[in-house]
Order: sequence, then C-alpha cells, then structure tokens
Amino acid sequence: MSKVKIISAAYGTKNAALVVTEKVQQLVDKGETRIAASNKLFGDPSPGHTKHLAINYSFNGVKLAGACKEHQTVAIASFPNANWMSRINGSRKLSEINMPGTHDSCALFGGFMTQCQELSIAAQLILGVRFLDIRCRHLNNVFTIHHGSVYQKINFGDVVQQCIDFLVENPSETIVMGVKRECKDDPKFWEIDACKDEGNTRSFEVTLEHYMHGAGNRWYVADTIPNLQEVRGKIVLVRRFEGKLGIPAYYGWKGDSIFSLNDDAPSETAPNKIRVQDCYKVAYFNGYDEKWNNIEKLLNEAAKGSTNVWYWNFTSGTSPGAPDLNNPRATAIGKGGMNNRLKERLPEWGKKRVGTIILDFVSDDGLLDKIIAMN
Repeated sequence: MSKVKIISAAYGTKNAALVVTEKVQQLVDKGETRIAASNKLFGDPSPGHTKHLAINYSFNGVKLAGACKEHQTVAIASFPNANWMSRINGSRKLSEINMPGTHDSCALFGGFMTQCQELSIAAQLILGVRFLDIRCRHLNNVFTIHHGSVYQKINFGDVVQQCIDFLVENPSETIVMGVKRECKDDPKFWEIDACKDEGNTRSFEVTLEHYMHGAGNRWYVADTIPNLQEVRGKIVLVRRFEGKLGIPAYYGWKGDSIFSLNDDAPSETAPNKIRVQDCYKVAYFNGYDEKWNNIEKLLNEAAKGSTNVWYWNFTSGTSPGAPDLNNPRATAIGKGGMNNRLKERLPEWGKKRVGTIILDFVSDDGLLDKIIAMN
C-alpha cells in the first residue's frame, strides 16, 4: 500500500466536518485497505446527524476517490492487476495471452454516441488493460486524439507519457497500442462524422516517429508478433495507417464483420495473422443477441485456433438507427449488455485461450479480473 497517497479526507456533514487526511494516511501505511466511517475512529463532528466519509487518493499518480455513509467503509484499492503480466511466462507470444483491452480508449467526451470510456489511460492500465485503441487526427504536424470529428481533449504526447510512466513503475508489463489514422485529407461532404487532417508538412508516420524520438527503447516497431519477454517495459505498435512501422493492421481491415489480416493482403510483409471480430452495428431488434453470437464465435475460434494467430474481439457496438437505445454505453453495460454477458459466460471457457478482448466502459467491476485469471 506504500504507493497510495491520501490527497484529502473528510468525515462529517455539510455543515460540520473534520479533516482526517493524516489519520487515513496512517491507516493506509499500516496496511488497512478498508477505512470505516465511524465516530470511534475519527470523533463526532455533528452529534445526532448521519456523517459521511469522503477520501481522495492516488495510486501511482492516478487520482481516485471513494465515499460512504457512517457505519460503512471506503475500500482503498491496491490494484493487483497493475503488474499481472509478471506472472506470465515470458516465452509466450502476445497472441497466446488472454488480454483485456479498450476500444476508442480516449473517448471520454462527445455525448452518448461518442463516449466509449469513463477512465483515463493511466487508470485503465492499473486496472489491467493492456491493449489500447488510439485514434489520431494529424493536425499541424501533431496528433490530437479524436473519436470521429470529436476532439477528446488530449493529445498523443500525453497518451504516450501516461504509458511510459506506467511502464517505469511496472517494468514487467507491456502495452499494445493500436494507432489509427482517424481522419482524412479530403473527407466527403456526406461523411458527417468525418474529420480532416490539415496543416501538415510531413507524413503521418514521420510525425509518429517524432513522438518516438528520445524514447525509442520504449517502442517495439517490428512487424512480427513478439513474445512477452521481448517487449516487457515497452509499447508494442500496431499500425492502422499506411506505412512501414509496427505490426500491420491496415490493409484488409473490413469493419463490421469477422475478418483476417495479413493473409489476404500481399503488400504486407508480416507473417503473423490477426483475426478480428468488429461487428459494431447493433440492430434495433435482437441486436444484442447477434452481437453476442459474433463475440462467442471468435471466442470459440481462439480457443481452438493456432497460437500464431492473434485474435482481437471487439465487444463494442452501436446502432445508427436507434442510438438512444443501442449506444456504446448501453451495448456495453446496459441490460443485456456485452460486459455483463462476458462476466457471466467467460467461466465456460476455463483456462482456454480467448485472445484480446476489447471493451467499452471498463471499470473495476470484476470483468478484467476474469479475463486476466484465464491465463
């Protein structure tokens, strides 16, 4: 618990409260993981009234918070998944590891049709996420992060720094980063959600190399799927743009289907195949069942398939025809949503290989734990 820093803590009511920051820090330093909201522990600042305990804290620099009523407890998370790859044999290829990831990892803004996550990159990583889906607009020779036309209030340099900071603290881990060119040089007028790359004097890939400069030892940019030991402490680049760096995942990307990469695109050089389920259109009627059937199909393929094939299973989805019902949040965590189905059904696969499962709206609800525990 030494990596937990209590930023502030208060116990009481709106009208009368005690600052208990130092007391809570002392308890955490002694190994306490649950802090009770009680007069016995903190005193009674408002006799006869129900008190609340509110704690703001950080873990490895990531800011978190918890609160509860009197006679309840606040759990101070220790995040055992921050270094879960330390328990994985380094000779295993990344394609052999059951790995949680996030779809549109930075999409925290833009409303119910655009938002896909609630947590920062740093928070996702300490919870156990190891595959990031980063979507860049090339603007004036820098990368701004977008989901379609919506700027996500973060730039690529900030994303990379959060990843490096995490790897410094957790050198046993690796982070797979899919970098996608999200925008176009000349989007068509009917592409209402498209964004435009502009103001650039160099290619998308050259700008990416600029970001890598000075931290080249933190990047794996070969075109083959590595084993874990090769890339501990590194960011593994997956390329979703035209270029030469990284594991290729650009040519042959079909979208809204189940498809293979690098076995039907002769211009690619990587010998390793990637198998993708990205059926993202969720129908108004029976859409959740259809989406789940596609997820389950790839889970079964991964369990039986060659370990040289890397399986990417996108659980995300939305319905352009009924966005108020089948938007990303509802598809992920609404009634009958994919995250809940995965929590219920994944135990059926036991310790089998299921591949990389790429999620919307990840949290500490236990789903990431289940995926990681299957290794």
